[in-house]
Amino acid sequence: YFKKVIPFDSQAGALGNLARSYLEVGDTQNAEQTLLELLKKAPGHLPSTDSLVSIYFRQNEYAKIIPLLNEMIALKSNSAMLYKKRAFVLLQLNDRARAYDDVKNAVELTKRENRNPNDDAQLMELMKSVGLPQ
Repeated sequence: YFKKVIPFDSQAGALGNLARSYLEVGDTQNAEQTLLELLKKAPGHLPSTDSLVSIYFRQNEYAKIIPLLNEMIALKSNSAMLYKKRAFVLLQLNDRARAYDDVKNAVELTKRENRNPNDDAQLMELMKSVGLPQ
C-alpha cells in the first residue's frame, strides 16, 4: 500500500519514510526489510539502525541487536545512551562482563557531560545489575 502512496525511490530519505510508515501500521516485517535495504545503500544511517534495534528489541531478538549497536557506537562513541542500550541487551544475553564494561563507559561519558550518574535512573539500575559501585 505505502509503495503506491509514497513516491518510491532508492534514496535513504524515501526508504526511511517508507519504513516509518510500515512501523506506524504495525507492519514490522516490511519495516525491517526496508530498513535493511536502506542500510545497504546508506551504511551507518543512525536513525534507521536505531529503528532496527527497536524492532529486534520488541521481538526479543537480542543477538541481532549487538552488531547494530556496535556499529552505532563505532560511529558515535561518545554516546552514553548507546552504551546503556548495549549493556541492557548484553544483560539479556547473560553477558554480564561485557555489560559491566559498557555501564562503566556510560558512567564516564555521563560525567564528562557534567551530569551526575545518580540522576539517571536507567544508569543506576544498570550499575546495580552489573555490580558497579554507585
